[in-house]
Amino acid sequence: MGSGYVLVTGATSGIGEALARILLTAGVPVVACGRNRKQLDSIIKFGKGIAIPYLYDLMDTGCLERHFATFLQAHNVEIRGFVHCAGVYPIVPIRMMSDADAHKVMDVNLFSAMALLSAMMKKRVNHGMLESVVMVSSTSSIRGTQGMTAYCASKAAIEGFVRAAAVELAPHVRINAVRPGAIPTEGGRALSEGAQDMLTHPRDYGYLLGNGSIDDVVSMIRYLLSDQARWITGQCFTVDGGLSAH
Repeated sequence: MGSGYVLVTGATSGIGEALARILLTAGVPVVACGRNRKQLDSIIKFGKGIAIPYLYDLMDTGCLERHFATFLQAHNVEIRGFVHCAGVYPIVPIRMMSDADAHKVMDVNLFSAMALLSAMMKKRVNHGMLESVVMVSSTSSIRGTQGMTAYCASKAAIEGFVRAAAVELAPHVRINAVRPGAIPTEGGRALSEGAQDMLTHPRDYGYLLGNGSIDDVVSMIRYLLSDQARWITGQCFTVDGGLSAH
């Protein structure tokens, strides 16, 4: 990839935080987006790369495109890579799900990425610098999970969006998705006793290669950001230790 920054959403935890830290260690400039100021401050001091914090709650999608465009212009920053790791995953049965619950999941998991991408595609804002986009999906997009209908729907929507956006943005911008299985993160451990048991005994749940790690997912994301993936767009790459091979 050329010059410019990589925007990482969800940069204060899980896959997003690990990715931001690895990029900074490699000397890659990063715009780290998150809601937690203390965590963002910790990340921007990490590694050899230049990091700029973007403090924003991605549930507020109505103002996001304009706010982010103003941020880029105020900091004289151009984005060459965009990785959308931010996500929320409430456990809410259908009979108890409110309209607000459903909108919160879709806003953070999909619509915020669409707003950010819209801002970056404006030449007066990002000057045609964007080259590669990676959206983090989940095996929940193809495997139903009880109590997580909105989350599963949002991840399936991400994959549909990637295919359509690839057609629209080619040949100048590549966009792909990564579909991780269950990996040990703070969020994964907090989901339920069943989720915790799955992480403790992964082969019992169909993970042929046992437990994966955040690094396994980050490695795929970095590949898709790189020029090594220059002829790949509109695809979703599964990183699930063999779960979906069954």
